[in-house]
Amino acid sequence: MFRIRALPAEYGDSLLIEYGQAGETNRMLIDCGPTGVYSDVLRPLIEGLSPNERRFELLVITHVDADHIGGALPLLRDLEDLGVSIGEVWFNGFQHLPKAAIDPDEVDRSVRHGEQLSKLIFNRRLRWNTSFDENAVVVPDVGDLPEKAFKGMKLTLLSPYSRHLADLAKVWWEEIREAGIQAGQTASIPETDGSWEDEVLRGTPDVRLLAESRVGRDTAVANGSSIAFLASYDEKTVLFGADAFSGVLTDSLRRVRTPTELAAFKVPHHGSAQNIDRELLASMHCKRHIISTNGKRFGHPNPIAIAKLISFAGGELHFNYQTPQNEMWMDSKLLEPKTYTVTYGGSEGSVIEL
Repeated sequence: MFRIRALPAEYGDSLLIEYGQAGETNRMLIDCGPTGVYSDVLRPLIEGLSPNERRFELLVITHVDADHIGGALPLLRDLEDLGVSIGEVWFNGFQHLPKAAIDPDEVDRSVRHGEQLSKLIFNRRLRWNTSFDENAVVVPDVGDLPEKAFKGMKLTLLSPYSRHLADLAKVWWEEIREAGIQAGQTASIPETDGSWEDEVLRGTPDVRLLAESRVGRDTAVANGSSIAFLASYDEKTVLFGADAFSGVLTDSLRRVRTPTELAAFKVPHHGSAQNIDRELLASMHCKRHIISTNGKRFGHPNPIAIAKLISFAGGELHFNYQTPQNEMWMDSKLLEPKTYTVTYGGSEGSVIEL
């Protein structure tokens, strides 16, 4: 059994992986959405499990953006109350980042959350990046990609590279300095703030024209630091893209020794046009694509990204919400012959059985 649940995490990500043989279910959790997702989705989900099932072999917080990290703060706060155990946490806190020159041109919006999460991990005495000897979860510039195993699930790290963590270090230090705080000394759990990109859909798309569109690549520092990986179990492999840069994923996939046949691809950055390109899609073979967002704040998914998916890969589109940004893809006349199908998630988000 290998199941992915793209939970209804609003405009963010929260992905539950369930896997195992008959009579045994292991679980991993990737991201926790913005803060409100904890009370609305994660806590009820955990409370619905029997006490002996409330364990995550791995909790991955891919990066510090609030739509990925926010719900992790109350989750870790309530671990004892919920009776939840966590085998290991993957998260790159400030202590894991290269200490580069402190002269940033950009200030990221969610570093405060990263400080808070670091404090919670430390105070709960959780195993923190222990698969990497408590150092950064990072891809080496040369050599084999890191591979780690959790109860038979093999994870192959694709992102981030050290240069992207160095960029984050500059931003992180500047923001905590401006906030007048020190690492691990924040206490409250605020909602997110700051600006958000707007990629709202307008009009009916010309799919073939959109698919050939060239747009700039993502340069957001936090997104570049995303932890992204291949997860392989029972001869099936899934790429969990977080908000990673398309070029980084492409470069890492080219380092994989065997052709990358994917059972599913969790599309990076909620279907942003800046994180999907033809080169990335050509570096893998996949017919099942998962897009996680309700379209608010960002207006994701961008029609250019979806046009590239259905034109250059085809197959299945799994949206965990039905929204004004994605419902037009049901139109059978958008692309002829139609090379794809569309599925929308229900109250529990999207459930994909592999």
